[in-house]
Amino acid sequence: MSLTVVGSIAFDAVQTPHGGRERMLGGAAVHFSLAASFFDEVRVVGPVGDDFGEGEYAVLHGRNVNTDDIEHVAGGKTFFWKGVYHENMNSRDTLETDLNVFEHFDPKLSQASQDCDVLFLANILPALQLNVRRQCQQAKFVALDSMDLWVNIARQELVAAISEVDCVILNDAEVALFTGEREVVAGARKIMEHGPSSMVVKLGKYGAALVTAEDSFWIPAYPVEFVADPTGAGDSFAGGFVGCIAAHDGEPTHEVLKLAMAYGTAIASYNVEEFGTDDAGSRRLLCWLRSFGSVARVGVEGTGSYGVGLSRWLRAAGVEVVEVDRPNRLVRRRQGKSDPVVAVEAARAALSGRASGAGKTRDGNVEAIRALTIAKRSARSTKVKTLNQIRHLGFTAPDPVRTRLSGVSPARLAGEAASLRPRPGTDPVTFATKTSLRILGRRVLALDAEMAELNVQLGELVRATAPKLLAV
Repeated sequence: MSLTVVGSIAFDAVQTPHGGRERMLGGAAVHFSLAASFFDEVRVVGPVGDDFGEGEYAVLHGRNVNTDDIEHVAGGKTFFWKGVYHENMNSRDTLETDLNVFEHFDPKLSQASQDCDVLFLANILPALQLNVRRQCQQAKFVALDSMDLWVNIARQELVAAISEVDCVILNDAEVALFTGEREVVAGARKIMEHGPSSMVVKLGKYGAALVTAEDSFWIPAYPVEFVADPTGAGDSFAGGFVGCIAAHDGEPTHEVLKLAMAYGTAIASYNVEEFGTDDAGSRRLLCWLRSFGSVARVGVEGTGSYGVGLSRWLRAAGVEVVEVDRPNRLVRRRQGKSDPVVAVEAARAALSGRASGAGKTRDGNVEAIRALTIAKRSARSTKVKTLNQIRHLGFTAPDPVRTRLSGVSPARLAGEAASLRPRPGTDPVTFATKTSLRILGRRVLALDAEMAELNVQLGELVRATAPKLLAV
């Protein structure tokens, strides 16, 4: 499923009781994208200035985040925020806020971003959220985040935006401010009266609550030993939550929502253990490895999926990476399954040479071909299903329509269906059947156009990578 996020891209300066950073990549859209990228392809939409360079893009590209819709404002500066956290880390003081290019942000979504299956509206002006929502008519699941400022100064616009989304994500203080309710569930249900089918209430270090029309579900925060910087924890939670739903075809069943809550909570816990979105964690990992001696190689399970980010970073640091298979089932049955057991088994496999396959790099022409092939397979599968729907609908259609489609070859079926002209005022079954057939026919023709475009790009890549394949 395709996932689009619209929100802020920023540089942050943060001071906490455990240290600080004078300039680090942040912003709601960035934290969300990095978290959601564990589950699906993410397209990020937001403005940046001339100070947003290759290093910042590399952080996003390292997690396969699509940055085509990042708007570069020539001569401008990227949104900047500076704050300090107090000893309990639950409160902070904002020392400086420079909106810069974000002040006049008017989201411009490409067609690919508009055609997303899942949409997240990060914390921006409610009027802009509503505008983006109406651009993405095909989205199956839409979630929205907001803040106390908009409750106070743009309440009507916020209500209008909330009325057109499926899920609202706020913290407990914002829910109380919006509704006047002190109880979390009561306040959430009052917000849901405006239209959403679910509500997530963030409770900080106490976890989060999920409220639906039928039920409520509470999950504690994932316990961490050390909190370095809580900036972006809420957006990381949202990334894990919405990303999980996207990975389940955008279908927010109650079980999927509960699973998404668990992922969101776990990912947010990783966010707070380091400052910002830099690679300090990876660097600390490598320093720890080298504290035991020379690092010959590192075994990573899933170098082509969840382990791709770590694998790329290690290669860039000059470390050999090998692909490690899942632990032996017999070993798992004897010793049990735990992270330490899996890590020891992976290390032994890498050191002994039992795991010798080079880890997937997920870059270059081969990766580009893989990405395009996914889209082509999806289009081809959808085309076959749609043609079957046209054929089956034609079997039971009123006689004039059934006769027209009878015996038409598969190659001409979509064109014939797309050319039907439903006329209002005629028999309602005939009108509805023709309308449905025409929509399905046009869908197939659109998919043909997509596959033709993909074939052109695939042909160029294959010609440059393995030209002999084209001669087969």
